[in-house]
Amino acid sequence: MKVQVGVVVVKAVVDSAAEVSIISDRVYKFMKCPPPKLCDAKLFTTDRKMSMQGSVVGPVKLRIGSC
Repeated sequence: MKVQVGVVVVKAVVDSAAEVSIISDRVYKFMKCPPPKLCDAKLFTTDRKMSMQGSVVGPVKLRIGSC
């Protein structure tokens, strides 16, 4: 599904029950006016001992459909 993140259109999987939305650092860098980084975060998976670094940013304007 195509989703517009700021002015960038990307392919995305939408999880309407998610508490947060995750975008790649590549999409963040392509945004003309990226939202401010609020803090650093470490994301953990549920089934493996694996993690990745990220940042909490916001607010981010999303548009789903008709992109």
